Amino acid sequence: MIDYLKSEKQFLFTLLCWIAVGMFAPLLSWIVIPVTLMLFQRKKMYTEMLIGFFVILILSDSRQYSMHFAADIKDIYLLLLAFFFFVDRKTFAYGERLVYKFLPFIIMAVLCLAFSDIILKSAQKTLSYLLLLLVVPNYLSNTWRNEGTKGLRRIIWTGVFVLLVGLTFRVINPAFVTLAGRFSGMLGNPNGLGLFCIVFFIFVAVCNEVRTDVFSRKEIYLIYGVILLSTVLCGSRNAVFTIGIFIVFHYFYKISPFLGIFFFLVMVLVYQLILANLAGIIESLNLQEFFR
Repeated sequence: MIDYLKSEKQFLFTLLCWIAVGMFAPLLSWIVIPVTLMLFQRKKMYTEMLIGFFVILILSDSRQYSMHFAADIKDIYLLLLAFFFFVDRKTFAYGERLVYKFLPFIIMAVLCLAFSDIILKSAQKTLSYLLLLLVVPNYLSNTWRNEGTKGLRRIIWTGVFVLLVGLTFRVINPAFVTLAGRFSGMLGNPNGLGLFCIVFFIFVAVCNEVRTDVFSRKEIYLIYGVILLSTVLCGSRNAVFTIGIFIVFHYFYKISPFLGIFFFLVMVLVYQLILANLAGIIESLNLQEFFR
């Protein structure tokens, strides 16, 4: 983590400048952030642009009035990413085909626009998701081709840094990262933080499984520890269950794919039995307050 902060200090300072400008001069952020992105594009700093987009998306979910600039600028940010993608065909010559797998859903979404009462807003949302599916996988693939494991480390450490900032605020200013008595971190609500932790945990696990040289054992323990601590503190039952289920099935599948599939089928068969007795199990463990 210390190495990440040292190596990325200029980029992190840039992100802090974005946030400072957005908080104290929101209209000015409409100039500062796009100009910065243009400078990044000239230097082919597409990884920085992708990480910056993730940070803006996280801040756009915040309920703090000072972070409203992120919600306003995120659409412009996405359009600029898409523009750079279409213009710089040399860099993105090897297109990521993941978007093609979502074509049935995209077609269905477009057809459903005819039944919407707010067709303009629905069309904007549909276009946004289409651009997300087109842009993010291609930028991530570009990061992998050009930086390899270094690019993955930068993305993951940035996610950990965001979670650590939220945990720090819980100590120095709990009201800033709390909603209805529950920890929400830098996101807008506790369930949003829980969803972020689910996706982030699985992303880290997959990266560590595919490339065991991305992180050392101590680093991976630190990363998992920060994610799990944030998950528990936010009180999201879905996040706790989902990560728990992923860990269990991942463990059995590593031992044997057959054992993993067999255990999954057993869980499906006894699901109703577990559900019927779940209340009694929770009460016996004295976890009523957590599971509500």
